[in-house]
Amino acid sequence: MLSDEISKLLLTIDYTTITLPSLEEVVDILDPDKKRVAYFYIYPSYNPHLADLRKRQEDLKDKNPDEAEKIRLRCIELEDEVRKQLSFALHKYSDSLIESLEKIAYIDVLLAKAIQAKKLKLCKPKIADKVTSYDALVNPHISKILALSGKKYQPIDISLYQSPSLITGANMAGKTLVLKTIALAQYLFHFGFFIPASRAEIIPVEDIMMSIGDEQSELNGLSSFAAEMLNINAIIKSVHAKKKILALIDEPARTTNPEEGKAIVSATLDILQESNIQSLVTTHYNGLDTSCRKLRVKGLMIEKISSSVTIDSINNYIDYSLIENNDDIVPMEALRIASILGVDSELLEKANKYKMR
Repeated sequence: MLSDEISKLLLTIDYTTITLPSLEEVVDILDPDKKRVAYFYIYPSYNPHLADLRKRQEDLKDKNPDEAEKIRLRCIELEDEVRKQLSFALHKYSDSLIESLEKIAYIDVLLAKAIQAKKLKLCKPKIADKVTSYDALVNPHISKILALSGKKYQPIDISLYQSPSLITGANMAGKTLVLKTIALAQYLFHFGFFIPASRAEIIPVEDIMMSIGDEQSELNGLSSFAAEMLNINAIIKSVHAKKKILALIDEPARTTNPEEGKAIVSATLDILQESNIQSLVTTHYNGLDTSCRKLRVKGLMIEKISSSVTIDSINNYIDYSLIENNDDIVPMEALRIASILGVDSELLEKANKYKMR
């Protein structure tokens, strides 16, 4: 009955992409009295003896319970026989029933996607072949969390070419969030969802490969560095296998000594560059020997910082925009941010002395 109702609704809006099979004959079988109520019942009309037996059972329920029980059991036998006959009658409609269920489920998913797109003001992405680009890209989850505390999420514009881009920026500048948001957008695109951006053009890929966050696993005995290197190795293997991937790597080799760390980052970027892999890599390392495209998060808006900045308001003084940056020097704002956060002054004073050496 719902299937037929949905089918009529689709016709009212001239929607013909999905057509549901008619189940009117199925409904007639299950509703011989044509009452069109949404539950199933063994109607007396299925068997002429049922109505009489049910009436006799009701009449004898108090007068002669034993006889009433015998009649009840006879009713059950007749009802089972009816169910058997109905099963045979319905069997030839099984394909139509399955088709209807599957198509209604698909319509349900489409409606859910449409409701989500309108509620979150998502955009329909275009399929690209050379450059993936986003205007005003947003992470819906973080945006919602910020909104609950009266804060606004700063959207970003970014383009990804068929080559690696290196992102630098201060701590708390949102570099990791950029990678996670791009991964989310790519997955949404592949699963046919709209995108949390004002405009999006996205290149389809075979795989989205990531090395993001602390991958330390006490269960398998791997350190953060070991787990991270295995992730990067998997990415490099896919590159050598000529797979079309999107690679997202967050601060590679950050847990090892800087000299070797920079060598690993440079080598990774070289391989990604040589194979024209669409990728984003974040780092805090200075002086990387690479010719790849460089981006930087603008970071602290120093001119707007006042004595009233607190740990709760510091995000209001960070510009998360990405800009082209050809310098090999990574912004040094860690000590300033630590100071704003109220870190011990003696620690900061000693750290600044070492920094000046």
